[in-house]
This record gives sequence, structure tokens and C-alpha cells, in this order.
Amino acid sequence: MAGVLAAGIIVGAALGPGPTSSPADGSTLAQRALAALVAEARSSQPSTPTSSTAAPQGSGTTTRAAHATAGKAGGQQADSDQAAVPPSTESAPSQESSSEAPSGEGSSEGTKGTSESKTSAPGTPIKLPPIKHVWVIALSGMSLSAALANPTTDPYLARQLAPKGTLLGGYTLSASSELGNGIALLSGQGVNLDTEQNCPSYLEVQPPTINAASGLAEGVGCVYPAAVKTLPDELTAAGLTWKAYVQGMQPGSTDPPTAPAGPGAPGAAPSVASAVTPPQAPTSTSTQTAAPTPTATPAPTPTPTATVTCRHPEPGAADPSHAPVPGDPYLTFDNPFVYFHSLLDGGACASGDVDLGALQGDLATPASTPSFSWIAPSACDDGSSAPCAPGAPAGLAPVDAFLKEAVGQILASAAYREGGLIAILPNSAPSPVSASKPVGALLLSPFVHSGAHLSESLNDFSLLKSLTRLFGVLPLGHANDPSAVSFGTTVYGTSGKAASAASTAKKAAQAAAAQPRRRPASHAGG
Repeated sequence: MAGVLAAGIIVGAALGPGPTSSPADGSTLAQRALAALVAEARSSQPSTPTSSTAAPQGSGTTTRAAHATAGKAGGQQADSDQAAVPPSTESAPSQESSSEAPSGEGSSEGTKGTSESKTSAPGTPIKLPPIKHVWVIALSGMSLSAALANPTTDPYLARQLAPKGTLLGGYTLSASSELGNGIALLSGQGVNLDTEQNCPSYLEVQPPTINAASGLAEGVGCVYPAAVKTLPDELTAAGLTWKAYVQGMQPGSTDPPTAPAGPGAPGAAPSVASAVTPPQAPTSTSTQTAAPTPTATPAPTPTPTATVTCRHPEPGAADPSHAPVPGDPYLTFDNPFVYFHSLLDGGACASGDVDLGALQGDLATPASTPSFSWIAPSACDDGSSAPCAPGAPAGLAPVDAFLKEAVGQILASAAYREGGLIAILPNSAPSPVSASKPVGALLLSPFVHSGAHLSESLNDFSLLKSLTRLFGVLPLGHANDPSAVSFGTTVYGTSGKAASAASTAKKAAQAAAAQPRRRPASHAGG
């Protein structure tokens, strides 16, 4: 049915533009038709399309409000002289399951690369690799390029991960704040006065005005109306899955990636308006006639702890988790999913925005691994130079230990081996560095060049656009700007699996050629 509707839309777009009141032009409608076909091919399950605003063909740039705090830098977009690749020039990833994997369990080795940039532009049309699972790991207050230059403090990141992946040395941020960059990466929205300050109060975007052509929200505030769509919304409509794993969401949890959410810490948890799983009622104690044993002291029944998900402040209230406190390092602004009504109102946030302790269980099988995963360490492990508590370690050492645990689990999973991509990037730069300065990003995948260092200008909107193309959905907000360049041959090149298969075939041919030839048997009387 979706194919018939899509064909009708394409024909209508070819016949002429819609009425002036239409929020999308013919080209955009054609794009949405193609996206519908891709979604239908990707999943046999029927999906309910979202009523998202049509994506723009032009830049749709909004003017950012001036920041009231000195020293905050404005968001930057990618260089305008780089052209975007039309959706029709890249094919959607194959959804066929493949048991073939690069040699070595948990290997992130891709095609061998060089430290120099390739000759082709990052947006060069290519056949996209069959990536089925993406993990974005958002660090804070650091430059990845600088971190890799000093491997003594982060040996796992610099010496074990970096040689296996592609370093995007020209990657810049679109805002100065963690929340501004997180919102940009999820929805393509630009920064405003409140998101640039990480929203000290949990306020609605006012006025709730949405540009019909670009899908961009205009105004100030933090919580976006339901008409503003996100990458998770697009994935759900396409029959794909997503999840956010945010360390410290469960108050009092020990929070290593291997541990489930622990019991609550002593004292009252901070006041939050979060979705919770209701605790089970305590088991009632039955009355018994037997006399109690004088020497036996029954252990107290532990109070069930509610599982906290989608943790956020009360609407309109000051954010109690705007700064870490001892025993509770959770930061709301590191969890951009709680700032969109499109995820809050229908329960998607309550089910998909969880504590980091759920990661290991979800990685058990490819079927239980989400198509898109967001991983955010708490203030104790995010790489920031500010300690989460007096005397606590800070900087690169804690984040290196965090990455060794979390990335190690991902690399060992079958979901990664069969078609995975890990993107490790800062969501804010060190305080003396403005958002316009490159901070770098590291990509790990069997389908990227290993040991490569690229200098092309890329940013949050480039990454969002690249992810939408891998998943076969439309880019959102500024990710649909012509200046937003998606990944191309300089990043993917020849996939690791293709190179592995070619290498195996070449070795087999060489082995066959090395075998001595047998002389044909002689026949009697011949």
C-alpha cells in the first residue's frame, strides 16, 4: 500500500507544485515517497507514519538569540561551499542478516587508511554500507583530537581504539553547550538562548512556532512541541528501534555499564518528574501461631526501588540536576531525549530512555540491540575537567575507563560484528575553546577506514544527515541544509567485510595456484 501511495505522490510532484498553503514542495514530497518505499522494504511490519513537518530544500536557517553570558560562542554550521548529496544518489542499507564477519571476535578493524585526507569529498555519492546498528557515545568538555595526542592519560582510547577507526579531525560542534549539541544531533534544531545555557529551568519553547518549510522551531525555551520531530521518531515510523542509555539516571546506582540499576542511595532522591515502573507491593506478613525463636532476628524486608526512566524536572521548575551532587551525578542536559514532546507524550521516552545498566542485556543478541543507541556517561565519567564531587577524579582517566567498559561490550557483541558503527564524540568543547574550533570525532566500524585521519569540515548536522541516510529516513532541520555534508567515500570507502571477502578469495586462489599439477593418467594401449 505504501508503494502505491508513494508512486501517486511522485506522479503528483512531477505534474506540478502543490497549492501555496502546502508545507512541502514537489521535491520534498517525492523525497518522502522514496523514504516510504525504503521504510516498506526495510520492515515487513506495518508502521504508522508520523505527522512531521515537511523537510526543507533550502537552508532554513534561523537567527540565534544573543547569549547573555559572556564567553559563550555561537553555533557554527559546516562550510557552505560543500554540496549535499541528494537522497536518490545513495542506496539504503540492506536488511538481510549476514553471518559473515571480519576475522577476530569483536574486531573493529576496517579498511586500512592513511593519515592524509582522501581526494574525494565526504559527500561523494556511494553505495552505503549495510550498517544496521549505530551507537553514539557523547562525551563532555573535551577535545577528542587533543585527547588522542596524549595517550598517557587515555591509553585505551588513543592506543587501542583510534588505530582501528577513522578520526574526523575537522568535526566541529554546532553550539557551545551539551544540550544545544545534543538537540542538534537528535533533531537538527539550532540553538537558542536557553538551550545554549543547558536550560537551568525546564521551560516550554515559546512561542511554539514551527517553520512549515524547514521544520525548525522559533523562539526560546527547552521543551520542544510535538510537531518537532527527532531521529527516534523517524526510526519508529520506519519500523526501526532506538534507546538512550544514560549513566546515573537511576538515583544511587553504582552505574558501571555491567551493573544493573542499584538500590536508591540513603536519603531522599532529587525531585524529578520521571516515568517510573511502579514498585511491587511489599509482601504481607501472615500471622503464625508458633512462638518465635528468641535467638532469631528476621532480616528487614528491603523496600522495592522503582525503576527510573526518562528522568526530567517538573514542567516549569528549576532543574535540580543541572549540576552534579554527591551520590547523584546525573545531568539532565546530557539527556536530550527528555526535551521533546514527540517522545514524552506518547510514552516513547518512558520506554526508550533508560539507565546505562540496561546496555549489557540489550547487547545479548542482534534482535534485542536497538538500531540506534545513545550512550551518555554521568558527570563522573564524561571527560570533563570538573570533578563530579570533591576529591573525585576528573578528565581523561575516568572517561578512558568508561570507554573501555562500554565500548568493549559493544565490540564483543554480534550486533556490532554483523553491521555496527560506533561514533565517539564530545557534546561540548573545553571551556577555553569555542564551538567553531574542531573537537574531532572517532568512528569505529568494520565498514570504515582503520587508522585514517580526515580533515574535512563536518559537524552535528553532518552526522545526523549521515545517520538518516544509513537508516533510510529523511534528514531533519539543519541536517537538510545543502551545507550539511554526509559521510562519503573518505569515511566508508571499501567496507571491511568486502575487503575481508576479497582477501579470502585471493588467498584461496593463490593456494590453488600453488598446488602441483597432476599429470593425466596414462591408459593402456594408448
